[in-house]
Amino acid sequence: MFWVVGLGAVGSAALYQSAKLGARAIGIDRFHPPHDQGSSHGDTRITREAIGEGRVRAPGAALQPDLEELEAATSRSLLVRQRSPGPRLARPRPAIIMARPRSSTTLSPRHGVRIAHEVLSTDELRHRYPQFRLRGDEIGYFEPGAGFLRPEACIETQLWLAQKWAPKSAPQKPVVGCKPMQDGTVEVTTGANTYSAAKSS
Repeated sequence: MFWVVGLGAVGSAALYQSAKLGARAIGIDRFHPPHDQGSSHGDTRITREAIGEGRVRAPGAALQPDLEELEAATSRSLLVRQRSPGPRLARPRPAIIMARPRSSTTLSPRHGVRIAHEVLSTDELRHRYPQFRLRGDEIGYFEPGAGFLRPEACIETQLWLAQKWAPKSAPQKPVVGCKPMQDGTVEVTTGANTYSAAKSS
C-alpha cells in the first residue's frame, strides 16, 4: 500500500492511475476535493504540450490520451480543443505581450517531445492576427493541439473512478504527521487515523 497526500490535479491523477493498475492506495486531502483551497480550482485551465517550466515538465503535459479515456468512461467533457487557438507572443527583450518572459523555455521542450507547432515571425503574426498591435520584433509560438481542460471536473472524475475501484481510497482528513520508520516504511498520521506504507507519493 502507498498513499497520496493532496488530491488536486496531480494527486488525483496519481490516485486514479494507481487504482487502475490495481495498487492499494490511499488518497488524503484536508478538504473535500475538488475545492478552492489549492491551485487546481476554477472551471478552466489552458493546456498545451510545450510549457514554460521547461523540458522536464513537457512529457507530463501530454495528457490527451488519459483525458480521452476518462471522457469515454464517464461521458463527461474534460478537454476542449480550441478551434482557432491563439499563439503565445513574446519579444526577445523583457517586454512581453501575452506571455511571461520565458519564451525560450516555452519553445525549447518541443525539440525533445515532437510537439506539432509553428514558430511565427512578426510578419506571419500580422497576417494571421491583424487584431494585434505589434512593434516588429515579436515571435509567436502556435500549437494546433492546444485547448483548455476543466480541472475540477478532471479531479472529480479521477477520484470517482479511483473510489469505484478502491472504496477506501480518499478520506478527507488533515495530515498532522509523517515520519520514516526503522523497518523502511513510512507512517502518516491524519486527524483520525494512522497509515503505514512502503511508498509515498
